[in-house]
Amino acid sequence: MTSLSTHFAAMFDIDSSSWVLFTLICGSAVWLMRNHLANILTVILIFPLVMFLSLAINHLCMTNGLFDPKKMSDWMIWTIMCATAGTMFGLAIIAVTARMWERQPAILKP
Repeated sequence: MTSLSTHFAAMFDIDSSSWVLFTLICGSAVWLMRNHLANILTVILIFPLVMFLSLAINHLCMTNGLFDPKKMSDWMIWTIMCATAGTMFGLAIIAVTARMWERQPAILKP
């Protein structure tokens, strides 16, 4: 359990410029998808999922040594790439979940 908590602590322990970049990329992607979602509550609930997945992918890339966060060009490219990948995975999860929900028999839907 301590290993898991140290990974979570390291995942959320990033600099403020990375937080701003992740928030802007994930927030704009969710905002652009708002017309395709059922209601505004889903937009509010999807953003934390997309943000968490982006941070998890960033942590995975940093622990595997794929980039040096102290080098500006590496940091910018990899941060944008991790945020984009996390956003795509999050929106794919939501799309698959919504598609499965639509395919359920009518008796199971509320």
